[in-house]
Amino acid sequence: MVIQTFFGDLSGLAGAIVNNSAFLIDRKFSRDFEREADETGWNYLVQAKVNPRGMIEFFKKLSDEEIERSGKDPLNGVANSMAFLSTHPATKERVEHLEAKWKQDGGARDFYVFKLNYPEFKDMLRTNLHAVPKAFGKRKGN
Repeated sequence: MVIQTFFGDLSGLAGAIVNNSAFLIDRKFSRDFEREADETGWNYLVQAKVNPRGMIEFFKKLSDEEIERSGKDPLNGVANSMAFLSTHPATKERVEHLEAKWKQDGGARDFYVFKLNYPEFKDMLRTNLHAVPKAFGKRKGN
């Protein structure tokens, strides 16, 4: 009765939820698949002796961007409350899960150290971009 006072007749909303329950269930499975992908990616990195903290840092940067955008987007609060409709888990949830996994796995190990000069790497890609199609064979029309 209280909800009806503030929001009016909710029978239409209830009907829409019932009619779209398969859609909502599908979203949950998609989020589960994304969680499984996170786990698999993490395990691949560890097996390859690549520090998986990069995944955590990636999701933290993504979260920072979401937070920055939320300050500019008045509808973002609505979007956050509708996260159950998303095909992906909340970024904050992913960071928390991976941080817990890092602690559970014992943290740092004997991972390879990659020394990448990012500006130099970008220049190398730009310089050698013309060679990429040759490495994969001729494209149609050539």
